Amino acid sequence: MLLVTPTISVGEYYCGVGIRDPIRGMDVIVENCTNIGTFSIGGLYEGQWERLTYNYPMPWRGTFISVRAGNITYSNSVQPKGKKSLDDYVAQHPKIEGNTIATRWRLPENLIVEQRIEVLDNLTRIRIRATNANPNPLRVGIRLHLDTMLGYNDGAPIYIHGKGMQEYEREYSKQDMGFGYWRAYEKEGDQEVVSTGAIQNDNLTYTTPGELILTNWKRSMRSAWDYSADNSIPITGDSAVILRYPEEELLPGESREVVFGYGKGIIETEPATTTPTAIAPTTLSVSKELRIKRIFVDKQGSYCPKESVMVGVDLENGNKENSGTVKVEIKDAEGKTFFVERKGTGILDPGWTGVIKFIWRAADVELKEFTVISTLYDSKNRETDRKTTRIRVDRLSCPMGVGAINPIVFGILMALALVVLIYLIYVKVPHGRVEIKKLKNGEFSKVIVWNKTNHPLNNCVLHDDLVRGAEVSVSTINVYRHGNSLTWNIGTLEPGEKAVLEYRIKGANVLPKARLSWEGGWAESS
Repeated sequence: MLLVTPTISVGEYYCGVGIRDPIRGMDVIVENCTNIGTFSIGGLYEGQWERLTYNYPMPWRGTFISVRAGNITYSNSVQPKGKKSLDDYVAQHPKIEGNTIATRWRLPENLIVEQRIEVLDNLTRIRIRATNANPNPLRVGIRLHLDTMLGYNDGAPIYIHGKGMQEYEREYSKQDMGFGYWRAYEKEGDQEVVSTGAIQNDNLTYTTPGELILTNWKRSMRSAWDYSADNSIPITGDSAVILRYPEEELLPGESREVVFGYGKGIIETEPATTTPTAIAPTTLSVSKELRIKRIFVDKQGSYCPKESVMVGVDLENGNKENSGTVKVEIKDAEGKTFFVERKGTGILDPGWTGVIKFIWRAADVELKEFTVISTLYDSKNRETDRKTTRIRVDRLSCPMGVGAINPIVFGILMALALVVLIYLIYVKVPHGRVEIKKLKNGEFSKVIVWNKTNHPLNNCVLHDDLVRGAEVSVSTINVYRHGNSLTWNIGTLEPGEKAVLEYRIKGANVLPKARLSWEGGWAESS
């Protein structure tokens, strides 16, 4: 019998403790110096590690926990206001225990708090446990703030099962949660990089929060405990999710644990019978059918004649494989058809969600209202669902043509536009790239980092992986070795500035890659 054991790559870097498991497809990095216990998560998609939270593959203070003990709120991030820092009460720094990274704090109220992040198949399971070691009862609440980032999209839209794609701040109380999971997408309708957050299932693996809040991270980053969603604020510029488990009284010696699952976009629809290895929202009564969740257009208000109109049909598949055809028609009040087009869905996996888009060039009319009809047909061409919406074409609502503008005024506006364009191109918009070269000549090695952009790179940290067992003598100052990795906190690299790491190495004939991270990005050596 051949027994194959997955290989787990475990890295303990300066200020970070991580578990990267390419077999299970998950990567977790936990902060170990300041903001201790904050973390970031990545997933393996088609052989490429992708971000599931902001700042991956480095830890991030924007993804953090808060603990409410009595009337005091503690947090392990420096960002929230009105809190006490958990950094002052660390009882155990992040430590790898099998497939888990465990961190522990002991608060002045004699409350023991433990965070455990487990790496499972396609999933990280985050456990936060509070134990009252006080001789008196104590009210305790727990909150998790997750700064989502999918691939290169920091403003990932979030889909709530049964409620559709959400692009604005929303707040769901426990009694409103008829769903057991939510999903985030790199792009709406694009299934390449998708994450899933699990909050409940039949075997009680996950703990349903008292509140689930979809937020704009820049607005919620300073909140330690209380936060109210504003439905007029978009999250598509910088999305995040808050899970708040309200205060409950813990008797002396009593513990409370909340569990949340977050990982790749994989959903099981059958109840888990063993320790779950994928996200399994099994409390849901999921239809087997494919349906239209909504039909929408890309603009509020009126369209101009001949303007492009994007019609989106938001679909949701049930818990079995389906396929179908979507037809979109656009008619006026008299029933005259101005547009009709059909598109096939292809074969859709269970739990699939996405948008099929249609483009219509608006009719050249003065003023007219149109009805947009979306019809869904199954694989046997039987109509199974239909949704409608209305749009308006109004010439009078459109901007005046250039010819109606005074030539002198037009010339001034064009000159101002040119100045703004030059400013954006040469001052505000980053150009160029970051170049990293790793060179070896005999026993002498060097890593050259060159900022070829037109902007400073802040908080630069260079990680240089080494061959296991190699003897290294570093000549560059302020470089730390941890296991088989060198770490150099470079700081800020100005435009055009170079930084060079030099060392002598014995017992190594290959050059593993070096990686530079900075605020907002990272790059690897060529």
